[in-house]
Amino acid sequence: MRAPRAHDDAYQALAAGLTIESQTRIIESFECLGARVLAADDPYKAVRVLGASDALRQAIGYQRFALHQPGYDPAIAQLRSSLGDAASGRSGNG
Repeated sequence: MRAPRAHDDAYQALAAGLTIESQTRIIESFECLGARVLAADDPYKAVRVLGASDALRQAIGYQRFALHQPGYDPAIAQLRSSLGDAASGRSGNG
């Protein structure tokens, strides 16, 4: 899937989650968007989006599926490498 299409699809999923007030769909959409933004080389935006996802996960106690963890961990490591641990804040706690 091309990057712009994946980015658009992630935004559509987020909009759908907001429309139906699905917190879990919003979380998953934020993580997808965070990965797309990181791939587009915008680490500051990526850390904000992934941080929002992590904060909502913490608030509602929603665990990340183990299947998704191997994709998430390298993204957080890349952010920490780019921005430093202090800038990435809580985003690695999920």
